[in-house]
Amino acid sequence: PRSAAEDDRGGPAAGAASARLLVSSCAARRHDELAAWFAERTSRRPVVVAPSRGAADDFVRRALGRLDLPGVLGVERTTGHQLATSLAALRLADAGQAPLGGIATSAVVTRIARRAHARGALGRLAPVATLHGFPRALGDTLRELREAGLSASELDPAARAALGDDLSHLLAAYEEQLGEWGLADLADRLAAATAALREGDAVAGFLRGRPQ
Repeated sequence: PRSAAEDDRGGPAAGAASARLLVSSCAARRHDELAAWFAERTSRRPVVVAPSRGAADDFVRRALGRLDLPGVLGVERTTGHQLATSLAALRLADAGQAPLGGIATSAVVTRIARRAHARGALGRLAPVATLHGFPRALGDTLRELREAGLSASELDPAARAALGDDLSHLLAAYEEQLGEWGLADLADRLAAATAALREGDAVAGFLRGRPQ
């Protein structure tokens, strides 16, 4: 493992928050490394980012067990998506946007799909538009397109042809709905978090905003 906070010479950057990215197929080594990392930070509030909150909780409990510590109180556990939302919070607030969650995403997608279907704008998707799983499948598709950096307003003719008029229309309607209601989906939150990290010490700000 290597610290992610380094200067141009490869050493720790002055005043930088200490971070470590650990990649290992050996569970025992992951737990040992995390336990050692905790032991070095007894005066700080550590943050552990994992694919899910349950995985983070289990990872931390096993690591703390190696230090004979009984609980996880004082250790921030989060997921990558939750961390991105926290880092993007100030930017979203300044822009007047609110995070768009899973259930709300389904509602937005269902709304635009029904409107498009009523106008006969679904094209090849029309035969499956009334099926129960269509809004969820469409939501997953729009999310993947957005997270790939595709925007309806920036699609070139080749990309538009590849997507088809139906998906291009739905992507545009989805983005229009987000703007109208002041909502930020995961792609928006990841972009805002990335911008915040590039402009300043957003991680330190995130930690300062947590109860000590």
